[in-house]
Amino acid sequence: MAIASCAGCTHLQPRKRTNQQLRTVSEVTQQQIMDNVAKVAANENGWPDYSRLSSGVIQVSDNAGASLGFVWDARTIVSETLGLSGGRQVSENWTTNAVTDPDRLRATWAVYHYTVYGDVPNNETYNADEQLTQIFGVDWRKQIPAPGWFKTYREHDYCERVECGCVIGHACDCRTCVLPGHQQDLQQLTYAIIYIDSVTFKDKMPFPNGIQQRPVKADGRPLMGSSSKSETDISPIGKLPTGPARETYTIPNTMLLNPR
Repeated sequence: MAIASCAGCTHLQPRKRTNQQLRTVSEVTQQQIMDNVAKVAANENGWPDYSRLSSGVIQVSDNAGASLGFVWDARTIVSETLGLSGGRQVSENWTTNAVTDPDRLRATWAVYHYTVYGDVPNNETYNADEQLTQIFGVDWRKQIPAPGWFKTYREHDYCERVECGCVIGHACDCRTCVLPGHQQDLQQLTYAIIYIDSVTFKDKMPFPNGIQQRPVKADGRPLMGSSSKSETDISPIGKLPTGPARETYTIPNTMLLNPR
């Protein structure tokens, strides 16, 4: 009777399991974010990773069985046997899509570089400031948390003495944790990374790449001493949620594993 009752409640398990699995969306996403913060803090040229959760499946299968046996002779029943069996199999999984677009990955690297070091990696061939401006607008610095919201430390060196919150980033021997009162900054950084991964542009314009286009001579050689930037007006569809205004922090060298 008990086995039959459990089998009849199979529909209750997917409801419970679905809620539990949905809670892991934010956990998995923010764990990726903090791991990338640790990676860039340990090595400013560290390449960030990001995989988007696209779909999930929950399967619950119940089975139950019973058997009844008798052994008797010509006069009476010699023995009686009753067998009961039951089982439940639960399967949960997420389907993920890793971001492989080099332009989107370069933009996420620029975002992590800013939130860790307070600047973006501009050079002769790549203009991170221009790329982030095309993605977020001229006030892109307000969309990304400035340094000072997290702490870096070596394994078993810092976490036991200071409240680190629920999410700890890992990269080699580097650990990063959110400082008390700065959980909003982790949330804002998470929004920014998700936005870069999912944003589309009007008129099917390509994703901004920030690559500096230099004019060339007739023979194909670059024209020295000058450069040109794309003036194409690329406007993202929609706006990124922003948090309250904040002051700009200057990250002390003691907070970096490789101060420059």
